[in-house]
Amino acid sequence: QTSDSITHSILELINNMLIDLLATMARLDNEKRIERIKQGLARSGYKPTGKKANEAKHKRIKELLVVGNMTKEEIAKAVNCGVATVYRVAKVI
Repeated sequence: QTSDSITHSILELINNMLIDLLATMARLDNEKRIERIKQGLARSGYKPTGKKANEAKHKRIKELLVVGNMTKEEIAKAVNCGVATVYRVAKVI
């Protein structure tokens, strides 16, 4: 029975080492792939562009914020946008 427990321990150790090795190889492969993607995007002159701000909505939000008689939630409902947008515009003012 001692040899069974020793064999079991050795097999478990080998399995853990193989799992660690495969995990490390996968991580390195993923890092290399991400780096190559970044290099390709940099070479092509790619610049990420987000959605442009709706200037009319932002202007209306600024006007309502300056007046100051409405809460940010009320402004969001009045302008038909999210509360986060109102806070984003308020942060710029």
